[in-house]
Amino acid sequence: MGKGIIVGVVAGAIGAAVWATIAYFTGYGIGYVAWGVGALVGFASAKAAGDDAGDGLGIAAAFIAVLAILAGKYAVGHAHATKYYAEHPPVKFTDALMISLEARSIAQKSEAAGTPVDWPAGHDASTASEKDHFPPSVWDAAAKVWDETPDSKRTEMRILLEADQAQHRSAAPWKLFKASFSLWDILFIGLALVSAFQLGSGSD
Repeated sequence: MGKGIIVGVVAGAIGAAVWATIAYFTGYGIGYVAWGVGALVGFASAKAAGDDAGDGLGIAAAFIAVLAILAGKYAVGHAHATKYYAEHPPVKFTDALMISLEARSIAQKSEAAGTPVDWPAGHDASTASEKDHFPPSVWDAAAKVWDETPDSKRTEMRILLEADQAQHRSAAPWKLFKASFSLWDILFIGLALVSAFQLGSGSD
């Protein structure tokens, strides 16, 4: 049985790699591949265990199969996040960016209070990020606030924003992993679990 578990883990690792590769390059988490991972783990475990295959090995194979599928799904999310952030380096919180954040805050507060903002064509509080995206009066008010902000406070604000950015980047793979699940995923993971158990236990 120990040999069966070891071979099952190896089969699960191979299956997870195949699942992750297909999902990454096609953009789809194909359910039949997940089901195949379960069947592969169960079949390989039973073959390695021979006459020692039974319900205990079947349970172990099912557990290995589910972990392999989940590991594959996480690997896809991690790969996509890594690629995205390689193409999008961390934001530098320059004076201009800090003023734009303040300007957006001023505009949003103004609109929330019922005072309309005369936005340049094509921009609003959700898209504005540069000086010419804002009304001059809003930008000037934001620049004044930033100029009057003490250096120590500026540094503190930048540190907080950089920490928040780093947290979002590190959490991205996990968020993509959670967002990748659907009812179809649950169905095929269930089928993979059952197949791994049946084949792993030596059942016809």
